[in-house]
Amino acid sequence: MKYTSSIKAAFALAFTMTFGTAMAAANAPVEMQRVEIAGQKSADIARFDVQTACPAIAQNLKAELGKSFDRHQAAGVVKVQFRLQGDRINSVDAFGGPVEYRHPVRRAVRELACADKSGGNQLYAFELSFSQPKDDKDGDRVVAMLSK
Repeated sequence: MKYTSSIKAAFALAFTMTFGTAMAAANAPVEMQRVEIAGQKSADIARFDVQTACPAIAQNLKAELGKSFDRHQAAGVVKVQFRLQGDRINSVDAFGGPVEYRHPVRRAVRELACADKSGGNQLYAFELSFSQPKDDKDGDRVVAMLSK
């Protein structure tokens, strides 16, 4: 009798140890390994076909910026970037060239009539050249849009 009881107790203990541990492991939270992903956000690629989106840009900028050029008479190249979504111009940035032109350039670009049919938030870029006439006479000063 003692022998049967001992076998039953040993079997019960072995059963509990085996399946109890398995049950506890199944209910325990799963530890996951750390995963690291490295990379860079793709840079926006600027479009340089500004005249396609803003057909009258050259005439409008020359008319708007001629007064600023006559006032400051500084030569240089100003780089301009802006975002166009549909027919709305966003986040205009002007850098490089004479500092005196940056604010008038940003204001003039915001007032342009442009349209982009892609529906996205498109980045456009161009350069404006402010230059004196070569003959040193009081001829027309030149505000020209440069293309890439």
